[in-house]
Amino acid sequence: MSPHCDCRDVHINCTGRGLTHVPVDAEKEITWFYLGSNNLSETMNNQTFIHLDRLIYLDLSNNSIVYLLPGMFATLWQLSVLDLHNNQLTRLANGSFTGLASVKGLHLQGNKIEVLETMAFYGLDIAEDVRLE
Repeated sequence: MSPHCDCRDVHINCTGRGLTHVPVDAEKEITWFYLGSNNLSETMNNQTFIHLDRLIYLDLSNNSIVYLLPGMFATLWQLSVLDLHNNQLTRLANGSFTGLASVKGLHLQGNKIEVLETMAFYGLDIAEDVRLE
């Protein structure tokens, strides 16, 4: 695991470590991944989280993220909370949250979302806790 991150059992805290990439050597058993306050915007893609299918909590807040690739979270079927607050999202494209059938908390406040495509939330049961502002 990256020497910049603090590992405690199945929790990894990489908050504010100046990371530009999600650590590729993160153990697949991780369930809580704190990646807030880094600069991951340019490097996240459809392979970023492919081996982390056990995640139940993912913090991507304050990362200057400008766009979510459709299908980027497709393997995170167990994820319960996705924190994307205080990024630079202006558009949520169709399929932005594909695969996140278990999400109960989706935090999008602090973004400047101007375009919300018709199928952006497709596949989510988001009745419980969605925060846009």
